[in-house]
Amino acid sequence: MPGGAQLSILDLRGAARHRVNFEVRGEHPSDDTQTIYRVRDLSLKGVLIDPAPALKLGERLSLLLPSVGRIEAHCIWSAGGLAGFQFERILHPDELAAMSDAMHLNLPSRKRAGRSAKIAACA
Repeated sequence: MPGGAQLSILDLRGAARHRVNFEVRGEHPSDDTQTIYRVRDLSLKGVLIDPAPALKLGERLSLLLPSVGRIEAHCIWSAGGLAGFQFERILHPDELAAMSDAMHLNLPSRKRAGRSAKIAACA
């Protein structure tokens, strides 16, 4: 694909980030091998993986997220052993809440945060 991946979402860094530490199963589409990756940062728009998988910018990784299921993510940056991935679609706040509950991540609850926090998280 000329010029790298054509992402459907602009990475505007508007989504709230949550420091996390959990493992997910990922699959590189070119060879169908499955690998366990450690997620260190999570938002409605993407994840930070440490250590970074051997991918070039724009390459895809299929991640299996708890309570969400399989989601494609594009590598948008890689440096210092870390890699940032942007999801092909923005997660719904309810999906993030379900993942938090399933994994006991202690992410801010939508019920406690109130309407203004819900709106800010979706921005």
